[in-house]
Amino acid sequence: MNAAEYVLAGGLAAAGPDKPAIVGGDGCVTYAELAVRVSRFAAALRKAGMNPGDRVAMLMLDHADLVALYLATIAA
Repeated sequence: MNAAEYVLAGGLAAAGPDKPAIVGGDGCVTYAELAVRVSRFAAALRKAGMNPGDRVAMLMLDHADLVALYLATIAA
């Protein structure tokens, strides 16, 4: 299990899929929604050719998608 799986599985198990994972000015993202975003970002990174050990630069505003991309990079 990697760190992304640990964070998502722990949140889903402890809080439940409908509980808030990220709360910010843009609204709330539940654990279930975060898991979907992470999965989509991870698939896109792998499709783009990312391999284990590659470096990934992230330049984003402070947003829920930044958290999802960070976790997806670990997951991929």
